[in-house]
Amino acid sequence: MRIIIILFICVLFSNCNGKSDKLSTFNNLKNTVWIDSLCNEFHFKDSTFIKKRLFEKESNLDEVGKLKLHDDIELLFIDDFDKIKKYYLKSELKEKLEFIPLDKYLNNITLFKKDSIKKSGLEILELKLKIRPFFLSSSGLRDLTITQDKKIEYRRAENKYELKTVTFSDSTFNQLEKYLEILQLDKYEDKYEFASFDGAKYELNIKTNLYTKTIECTQLPTEGLWNLISFIDYKLQTE
Repeated sequence: MRIIIILFICVLFSNCNGKSDKLSTFNNLKNTVWIDSLCNEFHFKDSTFIKKRLFEKESNLDEVGKLKLHDDIELLFIDDFDKIKKYYLKSELKEKLEFIPLDKYLNNITLFKKDSIKKSGLEILELKLKIRPFFLSSSGLRDLTITQDKKIEYRRAENKYELKTVTFSDSTFNQLEKYLEILQLDKYEDKYEFASFDGAKYELNIKTNLYTKTIECTQLPTEGLWNLISFIDYKLQTE
């Protein structure tokens, strides 16, 4: 009888320690900032999960979920179709967070500390982008070339395809190389085909000192590629 009581106390003590550790992790997550491999930035504002692209201002933060503490630390994530998906925190609170989905067909949500991304020494030699909308009336970038001397040549539909030339600042060019390190485009598929009816064909050709890669997307770009294009376009308009 005494052994049973001792075992019961040990189990109870273990459960209490487990709940205490999860409560501590839950509280430590509040007001922290993380990034993913698609160049998105995530903020835990208390228990609210907020997202923006890395280059966007704080005013562009969008709420994409809630953090809950029950038996486990849960993330109620709002997907692109406004449906709530449930995830559980797997990893400890260090330089990486891993949220595991309840639905086995969904991918994990993996987040990193901003300063935990190790520099690979990547240098841009040449980056070329072609965008061909299926509707000719569409505006925006059409052709863009970036070279290692930081010069950019590009054409826009709204400017009657006139060739423009600018030079990125050192800080912007370094930021672009940092984005490429985060995105790891060398691990992307060569071709992506998405279902749509009014999209465009995207082709990215990139040469670096570490790899050469061509990525084609039909109808829509991948989220990582779209974030890269948006960053470049934003800098073209603000430099």
